[in-house]
Amino acid sequence: MGPVPLTSKLCVGTDMAVAGLINIAPLIELLAPIDIIFTAVSNAPLPLPLFVAIALSFINDKAESELNLAFALPVPISSLLKNKRILITGGGTGLGKEMASHFAEYGADIYICGRRDNVLQDTAEEIKEKFKVNVHTQTLDIRASKDVDDYVQNIFDEGPLDGLVNNAAGNFISPTKDLSHKGFDAIANIVFHGTFYMTHSVGKRWIEQGVKGSIINILTTWIWTGSPYVVPSAMSKSGIHAMTQSLAAEWGKYGIKINGIAPGPFPTKGAWDRLMPGGGDQKSYTSTVPLGRVGEMSELQNLATFLMSDGCDYLTGQTIGLDGGQYLTGGGTFSQLDALSDDDWNNMRELIRSANNKDKADRS
Repeated sequence: MGPVPLTSKLCVGTDMAVAGLINIAPLIELLAPIDIIFTAVSNAPLPLPLFVAIALSFINDKAESELNLAFALPVPISSLLKNKRILITGGGTGLGKEMASHFAEYGADIYICGRRDNVLQDTAEEIKEKFKVNVHTQTLDIRASKDVDDYVQNIFDEGPLDGLVNNAAGNFISPTKDLSHKGFDAIANIVFHGTFYMTHSVGKRWIEQGVKGSIINILTTWIWTGSPYVVPSAMSKSGIHAMTQSLAAEWGKYGIKINGIAPGPFPTKGAWDRLMPGGGDQKSYTSTVPLGRVGEMSELQNLATFLMSDGCDYLTGQTIGLDGGQYLTGGGTFSQLDALSDDDWNNMRELIRSANNKDKADRS
């Protein structure tokens, strides 16, 4: 017996009751050109979910509507977040910008805030031009609780948000003995206080208005292990992890889901300038990652979009590590900095100070 065509495997590998409920004819027609590829690979039946996954990787935009019709999907794939209003703090650069762009690609209206207006404007124009969605910007220091609450009220005056991503953060490496209290507050006031201010301002309005919502907190794997040389961040992020779990339990009855993402090494200029001044040795850093590489932005984007969508409403109170398994090996912290001399630390401080001064100049 010769190889079984892919389109036949769909029927062989699918429960007949399910197959009877789904009109697969349009999908079979769409996949006819690639049938020969899979025919040559295997005779084994393909279960329906795997078949769909393969199909999604091959079809083009023109075929999308037929695929959605064939599988009775509730919304078109490209409209997964259509008309959802999502706020991303620190959305002008780095991970925030990447998530905002991906949400926009799937149809969301975007709100981004940060401390550098020129950066926010550039990002907004880029996203609007590429994805033809609404992008709203606001210069905001999330350490100022009244400013945060006023900003959120202004948004809700036009309509409630659907989602919030607490991404804004600050961090730098330093021996804890050399930290000033002002240096500690510089991190804790953004990561700990600012994240709570934003979460509280949005969440209480959802509750008052009877609106469901989704919150994503961007954390780190240090919430599970701690980390030397970034103690203010490790303490603050751990507190937000506790908030994620606590509010998931308290606010679940209001239809509010809250989850966290703990990224491993995803190089961005802002963070890398302060955590690996001068560039560092990326190869030695990734040597502790079982997958042997840094993260790709599309991987973070996909997870954030999944958590923000309506397809996983039963998932709440969880922090998902996205680090290639690094923290499981004892990596992901800054323990390797034990090897630095006092002169090395002095050089590090100068590089970090230079990066900070550049950011301040951009805000002026």
